[in-house]
Amino acid sequence: MTSPTVPEDTIQAAAPTELLRSLAAQPTLDEAMRRLADYTVEHVPGVVAAGLTVPTSAGPTTRAATMSLADTIDALQYTLGGPCVTALIERHAVQHADDLNTDHRWPQFAAAAVAHTPIRSVLSCRLAVDHQPPIASLNLYATKSQAFASDIVRQTADLAGQAAIALAYLTERQTRLQLEVALRSNRRIAAAVGVLMARHQLTQHQAFQRLWQASQHTNRKLRDLADDILETGELPAVRLSRRRTRAQAS
Repeated sequence: MTSPTVPEDTIQAAAPTELLRSLAAQPTLDEAMRRLADYTVEHVPGVVAAGLTVPTSAGPTTRAATMSLADTIDALQYTLGGPCVTALIERHAVQHADDLNTDHRWPQFAAAAVAHTPIRSVLSCRLAVDHQPPIASLNLYATKSQAFASDIVRQTADLAGQAAIALAYLTERQTRLQLEVALRSNRRIAAAVGVLMARHQLTQHQAFQRLWQASQHTNRKLRDLADDILETGELPAVRLSRRRTRAQAS
């Protein structure tokens, strides 16, 4: 018995669940975005390059791209306007340039893309959860005009919505872990400052200044020096200074 074939104009339905688990399990947001971009090239018919654009205070920037061609097309849109930028800021989350040869929504971008690249169709989908600020726009590029049929546009938009949830979860998890690490570090630093205050009869400001100066002098992180202080009761730089003083006196 032969296995049924998957229509060329249909995104495989079984893969997204595995993809979403993979995105949420990635160690960093950048790696998750690269995984998403790679997936779309592998599974969305007609796509030759993909990337993700993220909004920043300095303007949109490409966070992941499957090849330099995606970077080039993204850069043109950042300068001239285009679907990936529009998807981030306008009400409609899906922006589609079906044929750049005849596109009138982004004429400057379309003309530059046709003149300098083989890309002829663009599909951009905003990644956002509810009414939160957008995480990114997922940008798919094809060399054929009218490359994305209506079913592909709809399914890609659905995929983008699910991927946004996975990326939001990953971002929240990373933030929580970073806060936990910072909190533990701050507790150790505060305890070390307290040790220096008691041992050397310093004010809180003076104790922290010594800790900070030792960090600059030894090129070590505050939390690492704090661990030394909690173990030995002294700053390494202070111990070094005392050894030098004794050596000079002898």
